[in-house]
Amino acid sequence: MAKGARSASGSWDHVFTTLDYGDGLVAFAEGTFLVPSSFPFTMTFRAICENGTVEFMFRAGVNIEARQEAENPVTVYRKDGSLVHPEVSKPTFRRSGVSNSGSSRQCCHVESSASCL
Repeated sequence: MAKGARSASGSWDHVFTTLDYGDGLVAFAEGTFLVPSSFPFTMTFRAICENGTVEFMFRAGVNIEARQEAENPVTVYRKDGSLVHPEVSKPTFRRSGVSNSGSSRQCCHVESSASCL
């Protein structure tokens, strides 16, 4: 199921969707352009698991090109109430050309690793 808000030109400015994978596994995704231009590019990932919750936040600042300097905290909230902040390597960003029906477009790939549970 997805809901959204369109701009006057018809493009999607805000989208919220629910992904149901069955067996109780559900994911939610939200994206928006309805924030002020001063709002930093932000991505959050949260996994709620049987023995705790893992949260990763990526905030690149207003200038996405400065993403290498961004702080990217990972927090593990364990079932026993303790918190763990695992050491996570800085993501490596690289650009690559990807063919899309004969045209070329730029994609940004992120590579990072963490061992936290």
